[in-house]
Amino acid sequence: MTDFVRGIVIKKVKLNSDDQIITILTKFEIISFIALGTRKLNSKNSRSLDFGNYISAEIFRARLKNKLSKLKKSILIKQPPILTSDTANVILEIIKLIQKIDNHSKRLFEAFLESYEYFGDTYNHWVKTYIIFNSLDSLGVYPQIKQCVECGRNDRINGFDFSLGGYTCAWHTKIEKSIEYLKAINLINESIENYIKIDPELNKKIYQELIYFINDYIYHMQS
Repeated sequence: MTDFVRGIVIKKVKLNSDDQIITILTKFEIISFIALGTRKLNSKNSRSLDFGNYISAEIFRARLKNKLSKLKKSILIKQPPILTSDTANVILEIIKLIQKIDNHSKRLFEAFLESYEYFGDTYNHWVKTYIIFNSLDSLGVYPQIKQCVECGRNDRINGFDFSLGGYTCAWHTKIEKSIEYLKAINLINESIENYIKIDPELNKKIYQELIYFINDYIYHMQS
């Protein structure tokens, strides 16, 4: 008996010279399965199993919890346009961070799917920030966007801090953010379509703060 699952390829582990273990992020869970023969050059299934690909996988479900399912057939549904080195590098950056977090998130899954049509030289770095921002849900620290995280006020908002958990008001802000910054955070919470409109330098700043926070958070969680 087989099951059909749809997910994004987020991890590949060499099992031997011919086989590998594939891990995909689905809407509901993270699933790993053995993909026999997919390291061979003539494997039909291997063509769909590149990082970041959205695939439909027909798998033989393992009956025991300590056993892995096995892939019967995989079909490519969507693929990022990795013809340029920049896009390929961006995909790898996103995948490495998702691997580091290693937790399921419906929000992250949906953000990745939403972003496929925007991958490419023009919007790559907005897409990267958008997907990684939504990965915060995997860590259980998705920021408060509607009101001050300290007092719950929704007026006089003039700060945002990943480490504090979101927006802060004039009474609890330590370092003020520009109106453009606060608007950008609101847009990244809405959709990739809205977020790509922000200034590239502002996107770069948000990305740097985001990566610093995630790495610091994971470090403290593991120590």
